[in-house]
Amino acid sequence: LFNIEEADAHVLPDSMYQIRIFRNLRSLRYEGQIHEVLVNKKKGLDRRMQLVDLRIYHTGYSSRLLKKKLARNLKLIRERMARDGETPMDAFYLMDCYHGLDEYDKAIECVRKTLAAGLSFVGMEGKPYHIWLDCLIKKEATPLELHSIVDEAIAAFPDLADFYLRKGFIAWQEKDYLTVERCLQKGLACRAAAQGELQECS
Repeated sequence: LFNIEEADAHVLPDSMYQIRIFRNLRSLRYEGQIHEVLVNKKKGLDRRMQLVDLRIYHTGYSSRLLKKKLARNLKLIRERMARDGETPMDAFYLMDCYHGLDEYDKAIECVRKTLAAGLSFVGMEGKPYHIWLDCLIKKEATPLELHSIVDEAIAAFPDLADFYLRKGFIAWQEKDYLTVERCLQKGLACRAAAQGELQECS
């Protein structure tokens, strides 16, 4: 799924793998008020996925709509939490809302809760670290702080190209070009090794 700008389809804020084609069973349905999750009511969901060249272009998160949509999502999440209590997944969704609404300290707090809960979503495994890094950049954190988090992300996802490339970008700003080259080579090697596999794309 490619999130694209409504006014300019060449602008690609992000992309991810999602399960969009599945067996037509009464017990197998999407659930969720905001971010739907595929649920199997009869038994635990056995996720055996195959990559297909099917691309969905989604304009629902265009910049013109984003903050209004996130504010609505935040309101709905809080209402459900007040009614039913907090669940581990709430931190993941709140993290996304606070980040998009520029409330970076609250977003980082939710990132930490998400990581502590061990939550992982197919195609978005590294998203908490991406949001954490972006929040720190917006808060004008030091390169040392950024390297600390990106190194933690690399340790958690050593086969994911994105974090080597992000580390290279931090090094570029420090004019540490040898590290830039090393990170770029490692990131490209990870991308090449993952050809045809289900891996996060951000």
